[in-house]
Amino acid sequence: MENLFTAVKRESAVDIVINNIKQLLIDRRLLPGDKLPSELEISEGLGVSRGSVREAMKILSAFGLVDIKVGNGTYVCESPGHGLIDSLLFSFFITNPNIESLYEFRQFFEIDILELILNHYDKNSRFAQR
Repeated sequence: MENLFTAVKRESAVDIVINNIKQLLIDRRLLPGDKLPSELEISEGLGVSRGSVREAMKILSAFGLVDIKVGNGTYVCESPGHGLIDSLLFSFFITNPNIESLYEFRQFFEIDILELILNHYDKNSRFAQR
């Protein structure tokens, strides 16, 4: 009887906007350099407030996925941000890699990390003292 009623997690209005934009990127319906519709068009299309759209754009901008040009509009970034995480997120959202590619990337990445650790391993380091 206890499993009959379970709460369904609802998306916030900001999450609705972010997830829709991410899906458009994954589906390649939005491409790097594309101009996004206005805040009003997005808010009316998704049934959310303009404030929610504005907040979502700030978050997407922080991740380096969109570029907000005051007075000109919001665009999908043509290149990733400067940080490693920004670059990885941008690449993931834009290229929509398949699982095999992700495993291959992970394997190369982990091997490189292990090689760095082994090359810089010092018997007097704190790792060796454990």
